[in-house]
Amino acid sequence: MDNTRAAQLHQQQLHDLNGAALRALTANKALHYRRVQLFNGANVYALQAPHLQNSDISDPQQQAQHIRGVTDGVALRVTHSDAALHAQLRPEPAIERLVFEILEQLRAETQIPAHMLGQRNNVRQRFATWADGFYQSGLAESAVGLLLFTVTAMCWARLNNEALTERVTDLIEGTRASLGPALGGALQGLHRQRDNQATYAPHAKFIASFVAKTVADEQALRGDSEANTRRENQQNKRDTRALNAFAFLLDMDTTAGDSAMPLVDSGSSAAWDAAQGEYRVFTRQYDQTLPSTALLRAELLPPLRAQLDDWVQAQGVSIHALVRQLRGLFAEPQPDGWHKAQDDGVLDTSRLAQRIVSLHAAVHQQQRFTAHCDTAISVLVDCSGSMKTHLPALTPMLDVMVRSFEKAGIACELLGYSTRAWTGGRARKAWLAAGSPPLAGRLNELCHRVFKPFDTTYTRSRTGIAALLKTDLYREGVDGEALVWAAQRLSAQSARRKIMVVISDGCPMDSATQAANDVYYLDNHLKHVMAQLRQQGVVQVRGLGVGLDLSPYYPQCLGIDLQTEFSTAQFRQVFEFLAR
Repeated sequence: MDNTRAAQLHQQQLHDLNGAALRALTANKALHYRRVQLFNGANVYALQAPHLQNSDISDPQQQAQHIRGVTDGVALRVTHSDAALHAQLRPEPAIERLVFEILEQLRAETQIPAHMLGQRNNVRQRFATWADGFYQSGLAESAVGLLLFTVTAMCWARLNNEALTERVTDLIEGTRASLGPALGGALQGLHRQRDNQATYAPHAKFIASFVAKTVADEQALRGDSEANTRRENQQNKRDTRALNAFAFLLDMDTTAGDSAMPLVDSGSSAAWDAAQGEYRVFTRQYDQTLPSTALLRAELLPPLRAQLDDWVQAQGVSIHALVRQLRGLFAEPQPDGWHKAQDDGVLDTSRLAQRIVSLHAAVHQQQRFTAHCDTAISVLVDCSGSMKTHLPALTPMLDVMVRSFEKAGIACELLGYSTRAWTGGRARKAWLAAGSPPLAGRLNELCHRVFKPFDTTYTRSRTGIAALLKTDLYREGVDGEALVWAAQRLSAQSARRKIMVVISDGCPMDSATQAANDVYYLDNHLKHVMAQLRQQGVVQVRGLGVGLDLSPYYPQCLGIDLQTEFSTAQFRQVFEFLAR
């Protein structure tokens, strides 16, 4: 057996053992590891603190310590934190919620029974290793990063009555001294009430609110200053990296009521009700579905691709790290033949003659498994006019996503949707010529774009993906019909799991259709399409809202910020969200 295979088997055995320990500690039979990812049944288990986040560790010993620490940390959270009470108590604003989650995890980790010395050591070691890694990463050079790190370290030390390492103490000493007068009482409250989740929460909320206000004041002060703009921009980027390092997946489930982004405008449509829920299209004569390379002249594509390559390179994202994570999230073992001539396993009757000749002949066989991603993902991009401002961050994000999916063995395609004209085009003219009949339904020419089909490799589609940068192709958007189109293409794939990712920054918008019907006609059709897809259960739809909460349309949605370059940490959050 080669070293790579042996390492993979050792890693899987390690995860299996820790998964068994986790189930024993929590009495939750659904918790298990799949590769490097923790699952609760079929869903990814969201780790609710930065020191428990997934980490790319190559050293086997360090990896084993990391997994043991995470396993014990999760076990303590499941056992000693009431999830329903926590959801009721936690604040809504993003940074407050982040700090509150961290403090509840730290509280749970203080509930270790006195006789569980190994668990205590695992949890302490995990936090110490994370703190050291944060120190070495340089993320504390950010004002926000240093603040979050200092508060986390102060709370951990106070809750556990333990000293921090010398290098961490030196790093946070100045900030801790300035925070002491404001947080001293709350820190004492955390320590006193650490055995009672309900009475602990007010002190945690106070600290969370203080941190959020301090961050807001820092950003406001920086925004008011007109000097040293370049240096402030660099500081803003460092702050964003630090927040990403602390952040975990805060998806916008409509039942949670905890969205940190503005909600998309949605309402009832009188025209939809008058048509008794029947979606109407005045004419499909001018609709088109085209490969992206047919949308513009061939000579325009190379410079657009060069621009996109520059943006992707500037991101500095590790494709290899993303591929490893994707395989851990989506890959499943599948039989791939047999290992022959083994000392144990299933008897191989074809080798019985060798046993007759030699009693030492190995006549058993063991089934061989390979990891296979039996998943197809369709990425559907809103190409309406408002999305143009996001292209410097959006297009490299899409390029990296498609390339990562393919390298991980996940079938993928990249689609877009818009209209061929503003304010209806030829479809509206035809409607006017027909005497403007009422309840006309959709009144524009659709243009569905295929940037990368399932049956074409990323290498052959690179040029076509660059067509995303042609800004005059971005017009209006009819989302419901785009979802139907993309779902039909995705349903034709043979993969066991089919996921559609819709990336949009708002509600459906076509001015001609709205004028002839009402504002929410296309809105109601989109919700109707989503209800049908969920009922059919063939395609799983995920929404990525660009600076917006899309939960009125997509019950499973995540808000993303495209004001800055997409980082490796943000990709990981998105991939974990998709795997749910």
